Amino acid sequence: MGTQLRVYLRDILSGEWISYSTEDWLPQYYARINDALVQQQLTMGGTIAITGTPEQGRITVNDADRVIILDMDWRTKTIGGEE
Repeated sequence: MGTQLRVYLRDILSGEWISYSTEDWLPQYYARINDALVQQQLTMGGTIAITGTPEQGRITVNDADRVIILDMDWRTKTIGGEE
């Protein structure tokens, strides 16, 4: 088995981790950013912070009262290799 690059997405509010192959991650990356933008627009005065790259980053959305309503980060990791 060879090495494989995986992307790990963490929902910081729930603690849930989701693993993606690199092929599946890029569409998810853009979809997650679009969803965060929609969430921020619905707050009517909240804020959004998008930092990083597709390889490693974070998205945080706060409502108008500065309560975090969406917070996730992601990172890549190489797994596998010769045994």
